[in-house]
Amino acid sequence: MTTRRSMFAGYLFWALGFVGLCGLHRFYTGRIWTGLLWFFTGGLFFIGQLVDVFLVPGQTRNPE
Repeated sequence: MTTRRSMFAGYLFWALGFVGLCGLHRFYTGRIWTGLLWFFTGGLFFIGQLVDVFLVPGQTRNPE
C-alpha cells in the first residue's frame, strides 16, 4: 500500500523554510536524513531550499 502525498502540502512545508522551518517538506516525503541536514543547516544555506522548488513535485509523486 502506498501513501498519497499532496503536492500542495509539500509546497506549504517548503514555504515554511523561509520562516526558519527548513526541511519540513523533506520529512513529509520520507527523506529523514536530508530533512535533518536541511533543518540544521538552514536548507543548505538556502541554496538547497531554492533548488527544492523544482524537486517537490517529484518527491510527492507516488511510486508506481
